[in-house]
Amino acid sequence: FRGMRDGFPDLMLVQDGKASFLEVKAEGDVIRRNQLTRLRQLGAAGIIAEIGRVDYRFDPEQDYVVVDIETTGS
Repeated sequence: FRGMRDGFPDLMLVQDGKASFLEVKAEGDVIRRNQLTRLRQLGAAGIIAEIGRVDYRFDPEQDYVVVDIETTGS
């Protein structure tokens, strides 16, 4: 992981013994070159690796909030 963590996807799902990965992007966010490279490397190894877009909306019935804080230097 130490040698491959740059650009590693945000989420990993393990289901039925198989891993898949998802890079999450919000509106206006773009994928960086290192992230795209990592997704392609995972795909070439036969691992599902995708980009997902999120749609933010306010829901008064929602009883939780997910906050993602990244230190990307920007």
